[in-house]
Amino acid sequence: MLCLRGGLRVAVRGAFGFGLGLLLFPLMTFPSQVPPINLSTAVGGGFNPVMALDSQGGIDVAWIGKGVFFARSIDGGTNFATTTILPLSSPPNSVQLGVDTAGDIELLWPNPPDDTHPGGSAFFSRSIDGGVTFSPATEFAPTSGLTSSSIQLAVEPGGAIDIVWLDLPRTNLWAERSTDGGASFSAPVKVWATSGDVANLITKRGADGQLFASWTHISSSTQCDVLFSRTLDAGTTFSAAANISNTATSCSTNPLVSIDATGSLDVVWLVDNKSVWFSRSSNQGAAFTPPVQVSGGVQFFTVSDPQMAADSSGNVNVVWTGSLEQSTVFLAHSDNWGAAFGRPKILSLPPQPNNPAVTGAGSPAIGEDPCGEIFVAWSDDNPGASSGDFDVFLDRSSDKAITFSSPLNLSNTQLDPEVVSQIAVDVHGATHVLWTSVNFPQNVFYARVAPAGVPDGDFQLAVFPAELTAPQGATEQFLVGALSQGAPGESVGLSCFDLPVGATCMFNPPSLVTQFLFAPSQMTLTVPPALQPGSYVFAVSGVGTTTSSQTVELNVTAPSGMPAVRPRAMPGVARQAPSIPAPGAQLASSSQLRFAGAFGEGPHFVCRSGDDRLCGALGGGVARPRFPRSRRCRENAQPAGEVSR
Repeated sequence: MLCLRGGLRVAVRGAFGFGLGLLLFPLMTFPSQVPPINLSTAVGGGFNPVMALDSQGGIDVAWIGKGVFFARSIDGGTNFATTTILPLSSPPNSVQLGVDTAGDIELLWPNPPDDTHPGGSAFFSRSIDGGVTFSPATEFAPTSGLTSSSIQLAVEPGGAIDIVWLDLPRTNLWAERSTDGGASFSAPVKVWATSGDVANLITKRGADGQLFASWTHISSSTQCDVLFSRTLDAGTTFSAAANISNTATSCSTNPLVSIDATGSLDVVWLVDNKSVWFSRSSNQGAAFTPPVQVSGGVQFFTVSDPQMAADSSGNVNVVWTGSLEQSTVFLAHSDNWGAAFGRPKILSLPPQPNNPAVTGAGSPAIGEDPCGEIFVAWSDDNPGASSGDFDVFLDRSSDKAITFSSPLNLSNTQLDPEVVSQIAVDVHGATHVLWTSVNFPQNVFYARVAPAGVPDGDFQLAVFPAELTAPQGATEQFLVGALSQGAPGESVGLSCFDLPVGATCMFNPPSLVTQFLFAPSQMTLTVPPALQPGSYVFAVSGVGTTTSSQTVELNVTAPSGMPAVRPRAMPGVARQAPSIPAPGAQLASSSQLRFAGAFGEGPHFVCRSGDDRLCGALGGGVARPRFPRSRRCRENAQPAGEVSR
């Protein structure tokens, strides 16, 4: 199997620019794992880092602090050389980083308003020697003046520089282009002009010099829209602004644009800060698909931080932070180019029993390697000494987000919270994670994890049913098992978290011993009588030496005479509720349950989890151990341009 990120077209296009990288990159040998490195301690700290993996095999990182700083590693992240671009008395607002196929590096940073720049200012600098030296900082000063810090840098593969910015007093969106490394820029081209406020400007460059821009147009306190424009002629003209979100009487904000391996555009955004939506264009933004809700209609208090990764096989994975009982990291998967998404999965860790007031988790970032493995990093205060004491965790899925490994704690620092900034996955499956510490002085950290560095857990938790429709005030029952991934016999404690307000769950027995067979505990869920009808998700967690959680979808209805448990079944097949023992009754064995027909792959129930191992165990069979996937696709993978963020 040969995995080529971006496909043959990307590999062939620009062959001269990639030539040296293609020859050298597969021959480089890097350490399997690099422990966290403090990149900024020697320069007095830093924050708001950004990262890019370049075509020469380098790892490029920029951040701000008492100036603008840049670091690059050419040995797989073992060592970084740091360059100070410009020392400053106060930090800029942020820094942006772009790298072309020749390895030239561009930085741009906006500064807050001051006495000489009442609308703020922006500077840029360039390196043509791999970050060893940078040109003197040059102010970006368009003829109309810079009147806001809403500005975006995009670096084309051939080296041209595009800058798009908002002229705030006149509510105009402008763009300029440079083909000589920033020595000169074209005349400003108006991208868009209208009344109302503008926010969340973001740009993305295409593989062949296209430039795509998206932003939020705020018409009123209750009406916001995600707009989009593009140029296909090197910035000479831009298309009329298209409304991607089209959500009347709602506020659509915070667009994130990604270009997948087929060259198609994927866009996610938030609606009213309570749901996540998606749309896709397969024709360079000429038209977009109707918006699809990613978050599945779940009753979130708030949502934020959407990120996504998409591949050439139609898989789209979106992560975000959702507020339920606590702040929680979610993932939704689509295997049909985003036409529909499955039930949102909870990835973050359960709160500790002795620290129930934890903040939870957030700031997720996602990446995917050429072989389809998904990696998600986030910040979680589960192991912290107090609420908000975040560590950085990394999780992996090798089966299209059906199951995940036990989360790996990358930072593992007591009393020094960290917040994830970015993740990048290279063509060999190594994951590069960037984060910032919170305590003063803040610092920027980097870690590299090999493909096998996030191992499977000791067991996999299984919950049946995984989807339940129940009336208000109902008491419902589930079966929970712990399927061994290795040697059986480990004790696993069970709990629920992110339950709807007022809901409770109890387990009988409260712990399990891992086995290859489905030997369950009975979970009893109580639905509050006053819980608002709607869609909810919560997690059932097992904690032993490692951790495994499963997400359950709960659809609450007004009281009625309909059966509560409705397992997913194949079309046209009769549905039958499983035979679940009454509270306090002796639990049936796996073989008895199979004989009763509750879990068999027969006419009454068809396992639809997508996990053959789980389905086999539910059918009374033995859960076979997992085996490592072939490494051939990574070993044969070739480097390409941009890595998913």
